[in-house]
Amino acid sequence: MELGSHNESGQPNFLQETRSLAPRQSTGEGQILRKRKEAELLHHPKREPSCREEYEAQIACRAHKQKFVAVTKRRLQFEEQISEDPSNKSAYVEYAKWQEEYTKWPVGVNVLAARGTWQKALYVPRHRQDPEMWKEYAHFEMRNGFITEARDIWFSAIRVLPQVDELWKEHIRMEEMLGNFETVGIIFELWMKQHPSQRGWVSYIEFELKYNGVESARGIFERFVEWSPKNCYAWIKYAALERSSGEIERARSIFERAFDQPTLDRPDLLYKAFTDFAKASLGDVGDVDQLLKKLRIKKKEEDGVCLG
Repeated sequence: MELGSHNESGQPNFLQETRSLAPRQSTGEGQILRKRKEAELLHHPKREPSCREEYEAQIACRAHKQKFVAVTKRRLQFEEQISEDPSNKSAYVEYAKWQEEYTKWPVGVNVLAARGTWQKALYVPRHRQDPEMWKEYAHFEMRNGFITEARDIWFSAIRVLPQVDELWKEHIRMEEMLGNFETVGIIFELWMKQHPSQRGWVSYIEFELKYNGVESARGIFERFVEWSPKNCYAWIKYAALERSSGEIERARSIFERAFDQPTLDRPDLLYKAFTDFAKASLGDVGDVDQLLKKLRIKKKEEDGVCLG
């Protein structure tokens, strides 16, 4: 058959051939589909909404628009406050909390919006030096279950403000709560390298005593008194640890080492602690008197006041 030929009805032959290649629907199948359509129309007839339904729909639409306008207005107010005064800490905090608590957005959008606000706040140099801002941001991530993000924030915070003990303790508290004790040990070691206050050493000792026992705590105490040999509080607590463990001779030895230090910050406290210890635990009064005499002389040399 030639390409340009026509059949008796006047249609091109190639069109007839193309139609013959298409799958034809059987008569029975067409009837089934038609009956199904009729059944759907019979059971679910299309009807116009009633006046009441139209009224309720209009009310709902109006309420939605009003809510949208109110939300937009509130958001613009927050952003205007921040734009006018970037150092306004409360504006950032309130805005982030408002975004976090707004539940009309799709799941997760409120968290992303609030996170963006916290991050913008910490771009402000004044806020980067505010420990409370870091704590608020990290607690936000923890509250919403983003532990990895919270951990990153704590590490950033202690890198910016290594001298703030509370940031270290908050980070440690989170890891301890999660059972990441190895990570806690790493954080404590990083903290000790920053020459923390007495609170830092005590926290480390308490952690080791709780999870790793007296021997580990003893090792941290040795580092503590080596770092601050004139710290009478450290010597007293170290001796108390040994005494509570039944190591009376160790406790006595610690007091003797304390007495041998060239300077002491509170010899009066050390004197009282050793006196109480001696009365309760030591029987060799002669040796006790010798140690107390040494401490009296040291105190007299330092401030001219004789104890006892």
